[in-house]
Amino acid sequence: RILANLNRAGRRLIGFSRTNLFKRLESCGYSFLLSVDRHIVRNLVTLHALAQGLPVPIGTQDAAMLDTAVSDADEDYAATEDTVAEAGEDGASEDFEARPQGTTLALYRARAAAIYQRYQQQFRGRFDWLPARLFRPELAKALRSDAEALLGVLQSAGEWQPATDAKLNALAQLLMRQHRRQKVLVFTQFADTAHYLGAQLAQRGLNDFAVVTNASGDPVALARRFSPNTNGGLRKGETELRVLIATDVLAEGQNLQDAHIVVNFDLPWAIIRLIQRAGRVDRIGQQHDAITVYSFLPADGVDRVIRLRTRLFRRLQQNQEVLGTDESFFGEEAAAKLRDLYTEKAGTLDDDEADEDIDLASLALQVWNSAAAADQKAAAALPPIVSATRVLPNGADAVQDPPGAIAFLRFPDGADALVRVDERGELVSQSLSGIFRAAACVPETPALPRAPNHHDLVARCVQLATDEQTGLGGQLGSLRSVRRKLWERLTRYRQQRQANPLLFSSQTPEQLDGVLDLIWRYPLKRAAQDAIGRQLRLGITDEALVTLVLRRAADDNLCDVRDDDQEARGEPKLICSLGLVHPRSMPTATEERA
Repeated sequence: RILANLNRAGRRLIGFSRTNLFKRLESCGYSFLLSVDRHIVRNLVTLHALAQGLPVPIGTQDAAMLDTAVSDADEDYAATEDTVAEAGEDGASEDFEARPQGTTLALYRARAAAIYQRYQQQFRGRFDWLPARLFRPELAKALRSDAEALLGVLQSAGEWQPATDAKLNALAQLLMRQHRRQKVLVFTQFADTAHYLGAQLAQRGLNDFAVVTNASGDPVALARRFSPNTNGGLRKGETELRVLIATDVLAEGQNLQDAHIVVNFDLPWAIIRLIQRAGRVDRIGQQHDAITVYSFLPADGVDRVIRLRTRLFRRLQQNQEVLGTDESFFGEEAAAKLRDLYTEKAGTLDDDEADEDIDLASLALQVWNSAAAADQKAAAALPPIVSATRVLPNGADAVQDPPGAIAFLRFPDGADALVRVDERGELVSQSLSGIFRAAACVPETPALPRAPNHHDLVARCVQLATDEQTGLGGQLGSLRSVRRKLWERLTRYRQQRQANPLLFSSQTPEQLDGVLDLIWRYPLKRAAQDAIGRQLRLGITDEALVTLVLRRAADDNLCDVRDDDQEARGEPKLICSLGLVHPRSMPTATEERA
């Protein structure tokens, strides 16, 4: 029966262990290191039993391990070693581990042997036991390799330094400065993180707080001390708390509306947990007009793997579409840029994320090919420069979607530009995808007369595009131009390989220098720009990119070499423009003739 259960668990537990480590890393670096430490110990406990021919302890894998609202501890480990001391009266940890306990494999083996004895003597009924002879020799080899790899992670990370913990520092700033006189409810998924925060904040001078986990003796009493007005008042001898640090054990069934500020130190994977956290204070009896929720978002590298932000945001959107809501948990649309700046996401100051993979020519061609033949014929019959005006949709946001003008420009180096300004000539956007969507309309959309200031607005678009080309791009064009991206990529490749000349063939350095000079002096040919731009978007490797560029240069298919390259830095050509007006401000035919 036990073997059948193990076989049924199979590789699913591998994925669970991996995901759980990522969740712990997203929560807190300290908690992650503790989990790695414990994982090593668990491996070596099994390895100890196999090496000595002793029965192997098999722990249960029940639902409590998967749901931090049921269990916020590291289940297999919490009952066997005192990693987090018993909570005091206020629930804060009195004995905080400064770092994982082991530093070498020998020390871990000694710990594992001692823990195995405790398993047999004190916790024998907690486990099933299997004879060591039932396991293949490959298991011991795999466990040893796994433990060595995890120990390498700990050694690479070094001793945890709370003073440089950016999340902890931000939380301390929030609790002790920004909201130093207000009640704040802090949620985390894991007891280790909660105790870590409690110990570190106490060292920094925070005193009127408590930590609540599954192991807390009386969480109801701590909730009452935090929110006495909604829980019948303080009992004799109790003191009021200003800050409560809690795991999701407190996310249900408690009235905590004396506070109106909630902090998600980490994000739960289930949308219901996220809603329940805010629901502890957003209840009948809340005296404040608004609930403020701060959420610490996972670092970009971790989120690329677990996709936590994407999962939660998609579920919140689906929830809003089905049920309707006026809450905004993240302010996703308005705060995206600020959030990415805060997390130091590479490329934040480039164009919108939607532009990262956009090929405007391909997108426009797709729209063109999907149009009816009659509409294509009518469009092809238009004069070389078209200045049309369309009405904005009813209910268009005056800030995000203002009236004004859009201009489509092409520079002599082949770079395209879409620029949008409002009716005062202020820049609204240079996002290719955003402006392309704003200009979209069905063929039956009536073309309105130009606004009186249409040409002035178009001139302003040209000026803004030219200023960006000169000020930000210079010789290589704008920041998003293929030419600039190519030159920077090849330059970086050249610098990285210069220190390792053996990696070059005999001709490559000189060839690269010549190509870099060519790209610096002359614009890319249109075909080269399209081909290289497509490969950059597809993630071409440096070596493949160098080969592609050298081949095009050798075939004279890379740059448009001219006798006078001043033309490459000339003014852009206006392809077409589009005026945007609100329904209430549509120009009349009389105004147009005037």
